[in-house]
Amino acid sequence: MDRGEYDALILAEAGLIRLGYSERICSFLEPPFFLPAVGQGAIGLEIRCDDYRTAEQIAFLCDTVTFAAVQAERAMLQKLQGGCLAPIAALGRAEGETLILHGRILSPDAKTMLETTCTALLNDDPTSLGIAVADELIKMGADKILEEIKLCRS
Repeated sequence: MDRGEYDALILAEAGLIRLGYSERICSFLEPPFFLPAVGQGAIGLEIRCDDYRTAEQIAFLCDTVTFAAVQAERAMLQKLQGGCLAPIAALGRAEGETLILHGRILSPDAKTMLETTCTALLNDDPTSLGIAVADELIKMGADKILEEIKLCRS
C-alpha cells in the first residue's frame, strides 16, 4: 500500500482503526452511494423450532424494525431469484412509522445500474414491500440483467 502498487483499495474501517491507521481513511462507502448486500448488518439467531424455553429467553433480542427491514430485503431478493453471487443490494430502514426499502441491481459489467425505492407503513407486511421493489426493478429490466448473470455463470 505504501509503495502505491494498487489501483484501488477497499479496507474495513474497524481493521484500520485496530491497526492504528485511522488517519489514513480517506472515504467511507455509505448509503446511498454504496448499498450493502441483503441482510448485512443484521444478526440472526437460529434455534430448534420446538425449543420454546430458549425462544422465550432470547425474545428480548428481537428488534422489530430490523426484523421488518430484513424481511423486506429478503423478499426482494427472493422475488428476483438472486443468490449470493448476483450484484443485488438492498437497504431497509425506518423513518418514523414508515419502512423504506431501497433496492439496486448491477449488470455484470457494472455499466447498467437499476435502482428504486418504495415505502410502506412499519406495521404493514414487509414482504409485500420487498416484492414491490423487486417488481419495480423487473419493470426496469432487472430480469434481463439476471438472465445475463446466469449466462455468465454457465
